[in-house]
Amino acid sequence: MPLQLLPLEESDIDAQSEINWQAFKPGIMGVLFPSGYKPEDRAWMKESTLRDWHQHPEFNRAFKVIDTDLPRNDPLKQIVGTAKWKIYPAARTQFELDAADKEAKAGGRPPNAGPALKAFREACGRNKREILGGKPYMLLHVLATHPQHQRRGVGGLHLQWGKDEADRLGLPMYLESSPEGKAVYERHGFEFVKWLEWDAREFGHQDACRHAIMMRPAKRV
Repeated sequence: MPLQLLPLEESDIDAQSEINWQAFKPGIMGVLFPSGYKPEDRAWMKESTLRDWHQHPEFNRAFKVIDTDLPRNDPLKQIVGTAKWKIYPAARTQFELDAADKEAKAGGRPPNAGPALKAFREACGRNKREILGGKPYMLLHVLATHPQHQRRGVGGLHLQWGKDEADRLGLPMYLESSPEGKAVYERHGFEFVKWLEWDAREFGHQDACRHAIMMRPAKRV
């Protein structure tokens, strides 16, 4: 079968960055990076990702889907989609939550990110605190499929791994979805919780770029 799910390696981060940009440029990425996702932004994101992986390997999981029918010299290394997960299998104290927030803020932000990024991060963080607090859960941080390879089941491969892992650990799953992705997640057992209190029109975007907070209940297999 040409589509294969594999662990994302450090050498794949540049391809992941490009896929994220291509997938979300019409929506959230276009809002967060109104002047474009430039080389210095990608370099910052790569450094930030690697730092997080090295400091917290126990929480991080990342995967890629490759299409083996693509040529070996494909500029994206045959990668057609990627996903980044955070797994918190045990309850965290208020001190641990505050320390994680402090660490994230200390990391700064990409050089060309607009003011919308700070507001979006704050809205996402605030809702996670309100809904989950320090409870154990599994976060789908980002799932992106290159536009040329959408509707081929790439996202489904990522989600199946996530559901299997969440069920193995007995964890609920949490994500923020664009309106376009909402129906896909519903087919995989996610339930709508609320709309994120964030409106891209406040930052000059013509569309609200709404995001749905969704959860899949914990199951023990």
